[in-house]
Formats: sequence, structure tokens, C-alpha cells
Amino acid sequence: MFQEHTREVLHQVDAKKNLTPHGDLTEKVDLLTLVKKKRNSVFPPEYEVMSLTLGDLIPAFAGFSEFEETTLIKDYKHTGLISGRAGIRGGVDMASAGVSAGALRHRETSSVDINAKTANLSKMREICLGQKINHVHMPTLRKGEVLGFVDKIVFNTNDVPLRGRTEVDGSCEARWNIMNFSLKAKMKDNSSYTVPAGHIYGYRFNEIKFKEEEDVEFTCRSHIEYVGGKAEEQRLSPPSPIRLVEKALEPETFEPDDSTEETLETLQQVRDELLMTETVLQPLAHLPRVTRFTLFQSLSALSEDRDALTLLKKKLDQWRAGEPLEQPQSWSVCSVLHLLSGFATPPLQIGPRTTDLTLEAVYLLVSAMDKLPEHVTLLIAKYRPDTLRGLNQLVSSLMENGQAHLSESLPAALQDGGQLHWLAVFLCSSDESLREPSEQTIVAGDEPGVLLLALCVAVRGLSMLRQ
Repeated sequence: MFQEHTREVLHQVDAKKNLTPHGDLTEKVDLLTLVKKKRNSVFPPEYEVMSLTLGDLIPAFAGFSEFEETTLIKDYKHTGLISGRAGIRGGVDMASAGVSAGALRHRETSSVDINAKTANLSKMREICLGQKINHVHMPTLRKGEVLGFVDKIVFNTNDVPLRGRTEVDGSCEARWNIMNFSLKAKMKDNSSYTVPAGHIYGYRFNEIKFKEEEDVEFTCRSHIEYVGGKAEEQRLSPPSPIRLVEKALEPETFEPDDSTEETLETLQQVRDELLMTETVLQPLAHLPRVTRFTLFQSLSALSEDRDALTLLKKKLDQWRAGEPLEQPQSWSVCSVLHLLSGFATPPLQIGPRTTDLTLEAVYLLVSAMDKLPEHVTLLIAKYRPDTLRGLNQLVSSLMENGQAHLSESLPAALQDGGQLHWLAVFLCSSDESLREPSEQTIVAGDEPGVLLLALCVAVRGLSMLRQ
């Protein structure tokens, strides 16, 4: 409910989608907080809020307070209602799909003012001239990562009580299931809590642009090793030359950046991305049969534990970057890493290695599974083999024809009245359903096009392992 509230607010104040949503009450973010942005080849970028600020990186910004505050919305109040009723009337019905009996979901917020606070970038540009980076606090950036800081925040000025009610009677297979939940039988749920004043709903990421200024070269004659928990100085023979490139900030860092990320708003865009992923996933189909089966079983088990799945994605990313891996506590994550150790090596060598392609394929599949809502990944992995083949048939149709269509040849679970009919309907999305803003889109936490791409990649990858 809180995630939905966050996106509802941003939907009202950020029509151009310049802001990054921040739907975490426990993670602190404020103006000048440092943020890592990781660009992905397929899915939208990911952001990692750090515990450092721009003042840690450049001491001249410590205590900076040149901010401008404005009111975006006064007395904002939202009442949301999603209801489901039986029947599909061609294409994808934005309100419901395959609903027997009824489903009702109601959300309501009290009145609240939404403000924005923005850093004075012109003043920051003046301060940065001639300033050097404090290398002690310079975060390590992997390939594809850039560093930035928060130059604008959107927040509430007073406490916001949230109230929600969900009622389901019968079997609900509405299209918004893929966005949030799948329900069956009777259920009634009432929930409420308060978002404290000053919560950050979203922030604007401003990439830091570095310039290299001067080389400093010195000779290192010893280094520190920790032996038995104690620091001991070890002599180097011969001494090792060290070259350090000092960095400063480019003044262009403090130019306003209102660019937006490219979105997937048409089936053609989704299809183009999907066709590119097909080559990346192909090594999965060429693994030994026993390995494919074991990897499928391991990923199916991980689909029941979102934290473990996210941890596996992180470990695979470290592996791809050639970083040393610490033994994770999750047994299921360890099992996948151990299985891959016989077929993939960290890409440290110059030039491509065929075994590294397996690592890239698994990373893409795990990324897609992690992008989908938990229950969707679980249903894809745990359902009957013929159901996965039916879903794969729809994905193939989308790739070959530009749009998938329901057919009588699909297995019973995907037919009208089947438990996974709503998944089949979502795979048959149209351009209109990908573009049209709706309550369902806001609930999703991602654009419909991104979810559709993630679903297609997950279905293709798991199908290759299960064939």
C-alpha cells in the first residue's frame, strides 16, 4: 500500500518522470546524498542510495544550505478503487480479465501538502571550482555504474494516514494480478498506518562528471596485512611504483538535468529488446541436460525467496565484474554459484570466452525474475511443463508476429477460466494497454512495458532450461 501511495504522488507531480521513486521508509535519502546508478543493457537503471554525501566527497560542500523550497500540491487527497467483474471484451481489459464473482480494492489518504526542495546548482558550481576529490570517500564504481548526488527531493509536509481495504469473494484473475497479487476464495483485509512528515517520495539524480587533473607518482615499499586479527607491515621486494590520478568535478556537473529514461511504450520496442535478449539467453539451451534440469530446480526454489533471488543477482554481477566473491549464507544461492563454477569464469581475461556467455545468460534470466512481482515468478517456475510451453508459445508469437494472440491450442490453465489466464492475457497486450496510465500501472511499481519484457525473458530462459 505504501509503494502505491508513493507512485500515486509522483504520478501527480512528475508527469515527465524526471524523478526516481523512493518507496522505502527505512532508507534515508536527502539533498546531496550520493547515489550509484547502474545502467542495464535491457531493463531500466537501478539506483543505490549511499550513506555518504557530496560533502564527504568534497569537504567544501559540507554544511551547504542553498536550497529553494516550493509547494507542488496543496491539500492532496487520493481515493483509489479497483474492482473486478467477469469477462474479457477483446485485447486486454484494463479493469479486469477472467474474474468470477467479485473483487474490490480500496485505498484512501488524508489531505496533505506535497513540497519540493531543490539545490542551488549555480551556487554549487561556484563552490566546486578548484576543489579536489577526497579519495578516501570515493566509492568504487563497477563497469556500467556512475556516481551522482540528489539535487531535488519531493516530500510531504505533514503526517499522512493511509487506509486500505481489500475484499475478494470467489476467484479473481484480474489483469492487475500481475501488478500486485493473485487471490482466490474469500478474503477481507483492512490495513492502515501513517507516513511521517518529511518522507521523501522521490528524488532527482544528478550525475557527477569527473575530470582528471594531475598525476602523482610515488613508490610503495610496504603494505599492511592482517594476520590473526592484527595489522602487520609487510615489506615489498622490489618496491612497487604507485600512480595516482587526482580528480576534480567538471562544472557541467551542476547543470540542471531533466532528461528522462527511455521507456517501453510500444510492442515494437518490447519486441526489439526481446530479440536482442534471445542471443544472450541461447547458451542456456546448450548446457548439458542434467545441468539445465538442476539449474531450473535451483532457480525454481529461489523464486520462493525474493531476498535470496536478489542476493544471487548481486553475486552474479560481482562475478561478471571479476570481483572476489564471499561465501553467501543462503544455501540456495551457493548451489547456483557452485553449479555455474564449472561452466563460467569471471571475465578477467582479454577477449571473449565462450564459458563467460553462460554467466551472462544466467544473469539476464535472474534479473528478469527479480524484476517481476514475487508470485508471478513462482507461478511460472512451479506450474506444469505444458503451461510453461504455452506461455513460451505466446512469447514466440510476440517475437515473430509483433503481437501475441490467445488460441484454443493453449493448455487449460491459460484458457478462459484457467488459473493463469490473466498471464496469457498480459502477454497479449496491445500498444494502447502499454501506454495508457491507470491505477494498475501505478500499483505495478514498473511500467507495463518493462513488466512485459521481464515476463517474456523469464519465460524464454526458464523454457530453455526445461526443454
